[in-house]
Amino acid sequence: MESTEEPKESIFTQTQSKIEQKYQIFMDKITPFTKTRWLLFIICLVWFMFRMTHYHKYYIYAYTSGIYILFQFIAFLTPINVDTTGEPLLPDVSGVEYRPFMRRLSEKKFWVRSFGAIFGSLLMSFTKIDIPVFWPILLVYFIVLFVVTMHSQIRHMIQHHYIPFDVGKKTYNN
Repeated sequence: MESTEEPKESIFTQTQSKIEQKYQIFMDKITPFTKTRWLLFIICLVWFMFRMTHYHKYYIYAYTSGIYILFQFIAFLTPINVDTTGEPLLPDVSGVEYRPFMRRLSEKKFWVRSFGAIFGSLLMSFTKIDIPVFWPILLVYFIVLFVVTMHSQIRHMIQHHYIPFDVGKKTYNN
């Protein structure tokens, strides 16, 4: 005789599902509060930077989270590419169809990833795990990487005539 019963989920799978559901409920509730979310990010960032400067440690965590956030910021500024030629699909004045600026990474996902990186760095600063590094080299390398990357991104924005923010755009009143 063959059993037609489906295998029961393990306690680990059930717990994981409950945690994922609670996380999703929390994310759905916090989504409309953009300023509060970014304020929470800044608080965690300042707290981590205070711990880093006070203890003169955890520079590697600051560097890795900084690089990660930099690349997430670039994805946030970059338009989504769905054209077969590889050119970004940007709003076109001469075109018949209006296409709004579509980001490759949404503001919420940018916040979630950035907050996760900083919160992870903050949590790691409470452990004894630290890799001693010469921080001035990391700082100089990060600044050079930031300048080169942002220069490339700004040149791309100028070349394709787009502004990924609402600042400086025309607004019309009803």
